Amino acid sequence: MGLRLVAIDIDAASPKPIFHVISPTVPARILILGVSQADLGEPAWEIMTVDWASRPTYTASAQIVLETEQVLASHEPGSEIEGEPYDLLASVQDNQEVSSVTYGEVPVGFQQTHPQHGPPPPLRTGVAYKVAVMGACFGQATFTA
Repeated sequence: MGLRLVAIDIDAASPKPIFHVISPTVPARILILGVSQADLGEPAWEIMTVDWASRPTYTASAQIVLETEQVLASHEPGSEIEGEPYDLLASVQDNQEVSSVTYGEVPVGFQQTHPQHGPPPPLRTGVAYKVAVMGACFGQATFTA
């Protein structure tokens, strides 16, 4: 299943930027949204769908392969599907529809995975950040706080 590219429009006028996920054809559906300093890999803030958050933590280089429930149902955890480890596979149904997300505010159907406790750190004025979404849709953008 191919991933759809989406655009991310950022309203960074306030201390809590708003990330608008724009898909030209169908509503954007994602598994993960992360915000990190542009030159660092460690996220400042990350959210995942509730169903996906119990899976292993992935690095920025991990590949998420989306499959239908029928394909996943015929395999066991620990197996592979077309050479991909089962644990790296997500069902299309694991994604949640999003149109916008405000930094530090966890939308319904998601849970914060980084930091594990408490609010994310405030974004520092003048610092470049990257926001990325992954799942059925993929996109990233950079902005300066």
